[in-house]
Amino acid sequence: MSLKILIVEDNETILFLLEQFLTELGYRVFAYPDPIEASDFCRCFGGDSCADIIITDNHMPRCSGLDYLEGLLKKGCTGRERHMAIASGHWSMEEFKRATELGCKIFQKPYHLHEIRHWIEKCRESIPGNKKAKKDIVKL
Repeated sequence: MSLKILIVEDNETILFLLEQFLTELGYRVFAYPDPIEASDFCRCFGGDSCADIIITDNHMPRCSGLDYLEGLLKKGCTGRERHMAIASGHWSMEEFKRATELGCKIFQKPYHLHEIRHWIEKCRESIPGNKKAKKDIVKL
């Protein structure tokens, strides 16, 4: 079964590249340019998760990635047991602390796609029923 990955990123170029890259790796990708739009997709109640993995930008116009993730967790989203990542080119000490407390993987922009792929592979290994043999993992 292919993992379901949610991406929230206001930079259209980054959103497009991540969506294409992860789709080519065989993942089911749901990409949104705005956390408010993504909230319609994420209807997590009672310990469910809208996606196996959530990747979001932090600095977006209508809502920060940190606020978005905190909102999902308050609704009961498990973030598939905290398989959440947040990316930014600028981190304040408070933002970094909040991301760490949420259990997020932190990516510093600009990042390389292989960093994202490697992190997703590690997440996949910890999700029951989603382990893949090494030979099945696509290498760049």
